[in-house]
Amino acid sequence: MGRLQAIVGRFIANLANCLLERNPQIKRVILHLDNDIAGLSAARKIKTMFANSNQFARIHITVNPPRNGIDYNDVLLNSIQQKQENKPKCHQRETFIT
Repeated sequence: MGRLQAIVGRFIANLANCLLERNPQIKRVILHLDNDIAGLSAARKIKTMFANSNQFARIHITVNPPRNGIDYNDVLLNSIQQKQENKPKCHQRETFIT
C-alpha cells in the first residue's frame, strides 16, 4: 500500500503544482483532509512542501479537518441522519373508493 500512496501523492502534488502555476491569483489553499494520523500527516507534509517552495511560499495553507468524525463523509452522513430524524412524519390517509 505504501507504493500506491506514494504514486497518488506524487500525482496530487503534480496536479496542485499545475493548477497553481496556471492560477497565480490563488493566495490561499484550505486542506480538508481526514482527521486521522494519515490525513494530519499528509497535511503537515503539504504545508512543509509549500513553505519550502520558492514558487509557492506566497500561498497560505490552512488545515481544516472535520470537527466531528474521522472524515467529511462521516460529517455528511451524520448531517443526513439528523435531517431525517428531525423531518416531520407524514401520515398518509387511506382513501377507499367504492
